[in-house]
Amino acid sequence: MLPPSATDDGSWPSTRYSEMVEDALRRASHPWPVRHMRFENAGHAIVFPYLPTTQIARPHPVSRILTTGGGTPADNARVNAESGRGC
Repeated sequence: MLPPSATDDGSWPSTRYSEMVEDALRRASHPWPVRHMRFENAGHAIVFPYLPTTQIARPHPVSRILTTGGGTPADNARVNAESGRGC
């Protein structure tokens, strides 16, 4: 199984990257099933179920530039719960 991806990832295009890996594995005749868990409207911080999801934007620790992980608190919480069931 690939790591889950989020369509509103503020750090990088995780859904596109996961699709690229999925395609490469299929082209290489990868012998095991590949499952890509794609989560609509969620952000970068797909972690563990039931953790707080309200801190989406924060200053970068070095540059102090405000960065965002994307998604909304509600969608990120939903995805954390759903991704935990898929493992």
